[in-house]
Amino acid sequence: MHIGLLLGSLRVGGAERQFVELARGLAGRGHRVSFFTVYRGGALEADLGEIPGLEHRALHHCEGGAGWRGVVHSVRSLRSALRTTGPDVLYTALYAANLIGVLASRGTGVPVVWGVRSACETLGWKERLPLGVGRAFARGVKGLISNSRRGLADSRSWGYAAEATEVVKWAKFPPCGVRGVDGGNPDMPYLSMTLPDYIERANEETFVAIQIEQKETVDHIEAIAAVDGVDI
Repeated sequence: MHIGLLLGSLRVGGAERQFVELARGLAGRGHRVSFFTVYRGGALEADLGEIPGLEHRALHHCEGGAGWRGVVHSVRSLRSALRTTGPDVLYTALYAANLIGVLASRGTGVPVVWGVRSACETLGWKERLPLGVGRAFARGVKGLISNSRRGLADSRSWGYAAEATEVVKWAKFPPCGVRGVDGGNPDMPYLSMTLPDYIERANEETFVAIQIEQKETVDHIEAIAAVDGVDI
């Protein structure tokens, strides 16, 4: 399988280290890995260079701070790369990379999976999930990976499975969830199919994975896996 990975940069950080190790593991299992970064440079670039057979491409020539011009340039550069290299799927994470990935993928046929990290925002995860999940799929994203974390006091009392339930609820249409629909977005796409057919297909094809990042979460793995609608 050919897997594309996209991040903003390779500076030292949790997501950056995680993606480097993910690339190492995928390549070690025989997958072809294309690693894209919005900006060049970063302390972890050397680690990425140690992975045999990995293809790394920086979409912008500078090391950061290019603003919206950098985003536009990166979208064009990534779209060209996706059409040329043709990965089977593109996995992105964090702000700019998520936006660039979904914009660049349009018209290429490459499905996009977004990484949604609840530790990135100041709002509680209950407030963030409806916004992040709904926007993600309305823009044409085919899958969602959410990290589990201790959020507000009630999420602690309910256990981590509560967050898994919330992710599924906002990623699925009724009767499986409460995700809103208007049909005028790329995921339908643009009113080109009947509403019942779209809802049925979307609920079947929407991919939800809960990412385990804390040691305490291991105690709740069975409860998380038992939530209807969680694929991984």
